[in-house]
Amino acid sequence: MAKKIWGVMLVAVILAACGSDSSSSVGDKLTEPVGTDPVGDNPVEADPAVASSAETDSVCDDCVAHDDASSSSVSLADSGLSSSDVAADTLTSSSSEEAVPEDSMEVSSSSKSDSPDAATSIGWKWNLSKDDLMNSTVSYGTMSDTRDQQTYKTVTIDSQTWMAENLNYDPGTSELHSVCYANKSENCMLAGRLYTWSAAIDSLSLAVDSSLTCGNMVQCEMPETIKGICPEGWHLPTQKEWQQLLDYVDVSGNAAKILKAKAGWNYNGNGIDSYGFSVLPAGSAMEDFFGTGSDMFDAEVGSIAYFWTASPYTVDNSQAIRVKFTSDSDKAMVSMSNKIERFSVRCIKN
Repeated sequence: MAKKIWGVMLVAVILAACGSDSSSSVGDKLTEPVGTDPVGDNPVEADPAVASSAETDSVCDDCVAHDDASSSSVSLADSGLSSSDVAADTLTSSSSEEAVPEDSMEVSSSSKSDSPDAATSIGWKWNLSKDDLMNSTVSYGTMSDTRDQQTYKTVTIDSQTWMAENLNYDPGTSELHSVCYANKSENCMLAGRLYTWSAAIDSLSLAVDSSLTCGNMVQCEMPETIKGICPEGWHLPTQKEWQQLLDYVDVSGNAAKILKAKAGWNYNGNGIDSYGFSVLPAGSAMEDFFGTGSDMFDAEVGSIAYFWTASPYTVDNSQAIRVKFTSDSDKAMVSMSNKIERFSVRCIKN
C-alpha cells in the first residue's frame, strides 16, 4: 500500500514540475442542416423535427404517404402535432451545400433593410404586438381590404409585392371554413385566420363565376390566377410564385431564416427578417372528427407556420401544395398537406 501511495505522489510531483495541464477540450458538435437529394426539378428534403419531437418522412418518386383523416386526428389528439407532418416533404426551396456567413449576404430589393434587426430570443406570446414582430428598419407599404376595412403592411421583394401580414378576413360562411387559433378572436388580430384549402381558393366563387367544382377530394383545371380569399387586386399565390420568392432570397439554403420574423419563434428559432416578410409561427388547426364541436389545434403555435398555395397536388385529390417554416430549420419546405387542414394565407398583388 505504501508503494502505491509513494507512486501516486511521485507522479503528482512530476506533473507539477512539468507544468502539465490535466484538463482537456472537446470541440462543440455542430449539427448540419438537412441536405437535399435532387430528383429532377423537385429536390427531396427530409422534414426536420419540430420542438423536441422527431418525425420520419417517407418519400419516393411516384408515391407519397397519404393522410388518413381519422388516423391523423387520433395522432393529433395524442401528440399535439399537426397531421401535416405525416406528409412527405418532396418539394423544397433550392439550396447550396456551402454555408455563407450572414454578414456576407448580398440580396437586392427595393424593400430590403440594409441593416436588418438582429434575431432575438423572444419566443411566442399572444400578448406580443405586431410592432414586436415586424422589422422596424424596413419601409413598408400598406393596403386596405375594402371588404372589412382592415389594413395590412405590404412588402416588395424582387418583382413581387406581398402582404407582410397574415390574412385576417372572415368569409362568414360555413362552406368556407376558417378559424382563429384556439377559437379566440383576439388571436386573429395578431396571427390572422387559419383557412381550409377550399376557403383559401374561395371554392364558392370558382363555382359561381367559373363553373368550376374545386376543393377537398375534387380536382379541377384551375385558372392561372386564383383570387381566392384575397382582397380585390390581390390573389392567392401559386406554388410557382412562392418558389420564386424562396429562390430569390435563398442564400445557401437559409430562405426561412431570411423570411422569418425576428421575434415570436420558440427554441431560438427567430429569423433576421431582412425584407420585412415577417413569417409568424401561427400553428395550424384541423377539423374535429370526434364530435366535440370544436376544431383541434396542433399545439405548435410558436414553432411552425404553414401557408396554402393555390396549387392542388395532382396525384391525390385530398391534398394541396403548402409552404412550411419551422423553428429548428433555416430552410422553407414546399410539400403537400390534406386540404381540410387550416393554414395561414398570404396574398400577392396582381
